[in-house]
Amino acid sequence: DMQTQHGASADKEIMYFLETEIVNDMNQEIINKYKEIAVAEANFAVATFANSAGRHGKEMYSGLYDRIIKDKVNLSARNRRGAGNILIATAGVISALYSLEKFTEIKLAPGIKPLNNSSMNFVGTLLDGTKVYQDWFANSEYYMVIYKGEGAFDNGVIYSPYAPIEILTATDQKTLQPIIGLHTRYGLTVNSLTNTAGAGVSDYCSLRMVDFTNTPLS
Repeated sequence: DMQTQHGASADKEIMYFLETEIVNDMNQEIINKYKEIAVAEANFAVATFANSAGRHGKEMYSGLYDRIIKDKVNLSARNRRGAGNILIATAGVISALYSLEKFTEIKLAPGIKPLNNSSMNFVGTLLDGTKVYQDWFANSEYYMVIYKGEGAFDNGVIYSPYAPIEILTATDQKTLQPIIGLHTRYGLTVNSLTNTAGAGVSDYCSLRMVDFTNTPLS
């Protein structure tokens, strides 16, 4: 009926919903794994910084951006590989970065439409090339900086897919209605290349809670 009356395929719509939920669940699982191993830095109160250095919203949030950059550089001092190149943050932190115009402008060729990003955690890229992802399920404001190297093992969390998303179809033996299922298999583990001198997977990421009390983003 959907196909004949509305020109829409029920199979495609269902597949889209299922694929989106699987990708979102996998992304959140990776974020949660990084949160488990990240070094917990001291909380950053935006209003406390703004009392001495900010008169309006952008000046308040500039201190937050400076703190993010400092945490990215601090990672390079700990891991001896490089500064943080991935930022996972909540809505408030991302909104502050947007207000500071710290995201790169996406330039597309004439006639090319922007990609619909509603099913992904990816938000954009900062001016220094850092990729930004949003944690949709966080209950408190925070940001987490992560270093990910070029090698497969040069990161804190290793994603090992065994089987890509497979589409399975069948027919219900009682109702004779079509059944669609999706299947995937993968491994997600913390980097085991650690030592006993204190350096380990936490050298790849650090997390800092953010307090927006008494700011426009509270």
